[in-house]
Amino acid sequence: MADDATSGSSLVSTFMADDHSNTMPSETDQKQNARQLSSLCWLAGIMPSPGRPGENRVTRNLPLLTGDHGETMGRIHEKSSRFDRKGVMYPLNPLGDAGPVETASYRFALAEVQLWRRHLEEEGYVVLAGALTLEEVQRGKDLLWSDLESVHHISRDHPETWNKWRLSITGLDTSVVQDAGAWFVRSCPGVKKAFEEFWGSSDLIVSMDAQIFWRPWWIRSAWKPQTEPLHLDQNPFHKPNLETIQGMVPLLPVTKTTGGLQVVPRTHTASAKDALKEERPHLAYRGDWCPLMTAHQDSILLLASPGDLLLWDSRTIHGGLVGSGRAVAASAACPAAEAELARMAVTVAMVPRSRASEEVLRKRLEGFQKGLCFNHSPHEAGTSTGTLSSSHAKRHDFEQLTPEQRALL
Repeated sequence: MADDATSGSSLVSTFMADDHSNTMPSETDQKQNARQLSSLCWLAGIMPSPGRPGENRVTRNLPLLTGDHGETMGRIHEKSSRFDRKGVMYPLNPLGDAGPVETASYRFALAEVQLWRRHLEEEGYVVLAGALTLEEVQRGKDLLWSDLESVHHISRDHPETWNKWRLSITGLDTSVVQDAGAWFVRSCPGVKKAFEEFWGSSDLIVSMDAQIFWRPWWIRSAWKPQTEPLHLDQNPFHKPNLETIQGMVPLLPVTKTTGGLQVVPRTHTASAKDALKEERPHLAYRGDWCPLMTAHQDSILLLASPGDLLLWDSRTIHGGLVGSGRAVAASAACPAAEAELARMAVTVAMVPRSRASEEVLRKRLEGFQKGLCFNHSPHEAGTSTGTLSSSHAKRHDFEQLTPEQRALL
């Protein structure tokens, strides 16, 4: 497919045929999928895999890009074991993220609970395949775009309007935190199921944190994001034990062209934290937001398909990583009007409701009504450092939430 100059609809047909579906999608579905997959003409993306986890087509291992981004962090590198990677070498994807990379078994089906829980507990992170169906991914994208268009007065179909989008240089957007798109993704059954399996409880509350949007900087260089450095969201001095499992749902392919979330495996362990505290004693005087301001030779970019759920222990060192930005050249079949964002991701974390005080639960309700942004810790109501302020606070009504969404509030 890399050399196809077919239309978006044909790309969808080819994709569905490759996936060995027994039936072809309807004309309406083809049009919806064509819009979603138009980014294939611009990005060297990973093809999304439709269907629920547990099916063979979504349990294939995805390639892993091992980072080599500069100097080591001293004894943290010595204390934290290197990620044990196994696999064969093969091209990253069929559309041009060229070069052999290692494959790693960090991606599991949601149903493989024991396997992914063990990986998360041992390595500090995991990727769950297909937490959202293809239909849910498309619905989430459509709702988020509607929210963004309403707030920022931009047009999804006209990238020239994106220049007036007052987006932070990191791509973190707090303007649509309490709007329909973010709430839809947070409440998708596969997302909640993952946190239910981890915590052993179905009575959960959800984080209400910023979303991430990166514009395609290969179209306009001024759009290139600058990510936050490798950091911790949980202070190793004040909170040494497990507090939260953070999550993120990408709605676009995460490739080495686009970049995304990078993590440093096994830096959540007690030995790694002891080394970190010894090397950086000043962190004892900081809050939960602990920027490390350095690279780590063991950091890895978590590649993922749209609708996957990325999970990591808040004690794990992590941060954003901007990709190479190399893009498939536009053709007559791929006009600029069909350009897609480089990144669109919804952050999400859940904890048992029992961990939140009545005061916190009250503040959450008030914050929702006011359109406020909180952080990754649902049980703290945005009191830790690193919490972003809302850029477009507006009134919200509980009636706009579904019963499933209200249960998470």
